Amino acid sequence: MKSMLKIIQEEKWFLLVMFLSALMIRLVYFDIFLRDNPCMLMFDSGQYHELATQIADGHGFSKPDGSPQFYRLPGYSLFLALSYKIFDNNLLITLLIQILLASIIPLFIFFLSLRLFPHDLRAAKIAAVISCVYHGLIIYSGLVMSETLFMLFFLLFLLMFFKIQSKSSFSHAVRPDGGPKVRMEGCDGAVIVCAGMLLGCVSMVRSVGLVLLLVCFIVIVCMKISCRQKFLHMLLLCAGWLLILSFWLARNYMHTGHIFLDTLSGAHLLNHQAVPVLMKAENITHTQAKEKVYALFEAQKHAQEIIKKRPLQEIELAHIANTITIGLGKKYPYVTCKHTIFNMFKTCCSLYAAELLVIDSAGKLPDYDNNRGIGSMIKRFLMPDVSNKLIGYVIFYELILYFFIVIGFLGALMVIRDHNFINFFCTHIIWFILALLGITFACGFARLRLPLSPFFIIVTSRFWSLIMKKRVTRE
Repeated sequence: MKSMLKIIQEEKWFLLVMFLSALMIRLVYFDIFLRDNPCMLMFDSGQYHELATQIADGHGFSKPDGSPQFYRLPGYSLFLALSYKIFDNNLLITLLIQILLASIIPLFIFFLSLRLFPHDLRAAKIAAVISCVYHGLIIYSGLVMSETLFMLFFLLFLLMFFKIQSKSSFSHAVRPDGGPKVRMEGCDGAVIVCAGMLLGCVSMVRSVGLVLLLVCFIVIVCMKISCRQKFLHMLLLCAGWLLILSFWLARNYMHTGHIFLDTLSGAHLLNHQAVPVLMKAENITHTQAKEKVYALFEAQKHAQEIIKKRPLQEIELAHIANTITIGLGKKYPYVTCKHTIFNMFKTCCSLYAAELLVIDSAGKLPDYDNNRGIGSMIKRFLMPDVSNKLIGYVIFYELILYFFIVIGFLGALMVIRDHNFINFFCTHIIWFILALLGITFACGFARLRLPLSPFFIIVTSRFWSLIMKKRVTRE
């Protein structure tokens, strides 16, 4: 396989065109749909912005009242705060910088494709082109949301981690007594540690680091190397991961006496898992279910405060929320399974254009009651009630590209008989897909599919590359 440096030299004009095209598309899209976004600082975006403002003003990772902030991870807010500090809290310039960074993502996917399929340059170019025009990567580049920063670190992590898999990171020597000896080269060990550090950066942006670390362990176990080699891989990867997270874990421990990254899971599971499960199990409205769940939460909170004789900390409240969610899951297993499968289906099939519908309605969210079926969800996109008629064309375009990718992905799984592809897919790619899809069990949003997109894009590009190769050969 050619070195990445040599590929950059040979394909510099293609890569430059991809970067400039991605940048131009994202800037035009931002100007048309997102510049006057009334939801710019609503929902999650407002929380990121609030923490970033506190950091930029010199108050650290705190809430406006001065108390420590534990709900959100600090990664994305640190990025915003750095830009706010340099550009005097100018949100527009911050988003333009984010768009500039987002335009690099198609190049990373190009290199990741070559990492997975080193002998198929055509597939890498197709992947780069798809990434350039992929709606999910376009829309989130212009929103105050963590997707762009997450994808940058995630792709860098994959590039580094799969480098470990694409070459033998360990070399074998022989001891004087004739027995086997495992020797690791310094540069290879550095690659593993660097992959762990990048995974740590991913974990500082979104709460998926532990899941991805476990996936990496599974992938390492699937490698055809000795047990000692596998142990060294895991140890160095974990060391790099903890190296990045250590200061945040230490900070949270000093404040609370508990080791954790954030408290987001508590409210997230309570609102998106416990409430819908109770609503469907007892056939009540969303409002009624929410009132019952939060009454149960307040009762358990009050009981714990009496026992501990003090107000509960945020992490303790999150634990109560998790306990309630698990309890309802055990009480209503069928409804919970149905809700979980439905959400993962939504993650796979939802459109990124849903963000545009919310923006166009100035933040109005869809109805969550029991009478909201699949038909109403489909109608929301096929017959959108919007003031900006261009959104309809964006939905149509996204559907076309979506089916193009799905056909290519399924076609690759059914048609490609290459042993290396099948082996790599079954021992590497599938585990990342299953893990990233599995963590969307509580709520199915299109943006949660974004980390899966590089795998889908690259596999579908491999399929269409082979189709093009056969056509050229016939001609």
